[in-house]
Amino acid sequence: MDRSKRLFRLRREGQAFAACLSDDTLGNAVPSCPAWTLRDLTMHLGRVYGWAGAATRATERPPRPETEWPPDAAGMADHLLAQLALLVDALEGDPAQPAWSFAPGHGTLGFWQRRQLQETAVHRWDAEAACGRTTDIDAEIAADGLDELADILIGLRIAEGRLAPGASVTAVSDEGGRWTLGQGEPVAEVAGTVSDLLLLGWRRLDADAPVLRWSGDVAAGQELVRGGLTP
Repeated sequence: MDRSKRLFRLRREGQAFAACLSDDTLGNAVPSCPAWTLRDLTMHLGRVYGWAGAATRATERPPRPETEWPPDAAGMADHLLAQLALLVDALEGDPAQPAWSFAPGHGTLGFWQRRQLQETAVHRWDAEAACGRTTDIDAEIAADGLDELADILIGLRIAEGRLAPGASVTAVSDEGGRWTLGQGEPVAEVAGTVSDLLLLGWRRLDADAPVLRWSGDVAAGQELVRGGLTP
């Protein structure tokens, strides 16, 4: 996915997140983020936007920004969208432009263009879940996210010692994509929509969800996924 598509979809996903905010929903629990309310999730996403924007101009890890948030939903939505606009401005540019990154070997603006789209799309799904409804993640966004997971984030998880490198799961989407999740010999294969596979990778969908179809050593594959594929 090219830069213009990523930034357009980043704006769209951020606007869809903001549309979930009302004075009636801010206190709702977020099922996929235990102990967080929708207010907490909104503040988290806004802080991530500020931090990622700073990272695009940094040579070392920037501090996490702290900002004052309005108490009401309309004010929070406006503040979040203002943070999003600043982030999109920071992300405009050549994807190959150097930028600080927490992923060794991926210190580019393009890393952040994709990472912030993925952050927003998954949290938009979280916000909708807090309001009792969900919409699938766009298939092109989800495929881009599985590329990120397979090519970058799982490697970070292994480098942290939180995922053993000796096994993997093959993910096959109904739309035709195929990814190796993990490092080592595949122990199982999981099939489903590309949106459901991304949600599985981010632990938003349980490994034994009925929408997923497993083959091979199912128990080993599900255990690997439940152990966490993301940093």
